[in-house]
Amino acid sequence: MIHPSLSIIIPCYNEESIIYNTIKTIATFLSAKEFDFEIIPVNDGSSDGTISEMNRAKIELTSFTIKPIDNTANQGKGQAIKDGVLLSHKDVIVFIDADLTVSIDELEAFLPALKTHDIVIASRALQGTTFEEENPWYRIWLAKGFRFFQTLILGDLDVKDTQCGFKVFKRDAAQEIFKKVTIKRFAFDAEALFLAERLRYSIQQLPITIRRDHRVSRVNALSDPIDMLFALIKIRINACLGRYDN
Repeated sequence: MIHPSLSIIIPCYNEESIIYNTIKTIATFLSAKEFDFEIIPVNDGSSDGTISEMNRAKIELTSFTIKPIDNTANQGKGQAIKDGVLLSHKDVIVFIDADLTVSIDELEAFLPALKTHDIVIASRALQGTTFEEENPWYRIWLAKGFRFFQTLILGDLDVKDTQCGFKVFKRDAAQEIFKKVTIKRFAFDAEALFLAERLRYSIQQLPITIRRDHRVSRVNALSDPIDMLFALIKIRINACLGRYDN
């Protein structure tokens, strides 16, 4: 079977304990399926040994193309993804979280949709999505609140779950969109998909399985919603002022 070539981008913040195994798991899976691929883990100013583990993967897993990016200052997940996109070289660009709560195995269901769509994203809001473990109540309410303000500020996007960390883009779409992305932290997904709709790229949403996450949540229930609200306002202001039109 002929597969598209893949750039796998992994944003990393304090992922010392898992990033080596994550890279190895992804590389082993893609290699067994005979994909042409590069893996681009992006260090987002981690304060632990994340970059050392990323470099260890590059040195030890020599059968695979691993291209670590080291951002020494913490700028946010959005900036990490943007840097990875702009330095990627393959035909299809995949974002995946370092904890693999959405498994790389899901990719096999996503790639066929690229025959008819430019972007394919995982959605936790779709029927058919399953959770190995029930989401904490505060995550559920934060997600509902974010969707409410997203609709209020940006309008009724076709995409109901912008924030799930598993997305697949055709290269041209990703390059055009992320050259325009300005949000550096969590709301970058909403900006990217807002831009995708403005640029008339077609988007397919698919259900997935959300695996159990054994790590302590990094969501700050007080500051993160405020940051995301101001980010949504910034996106609307950018659009009104024509900053996305160049």
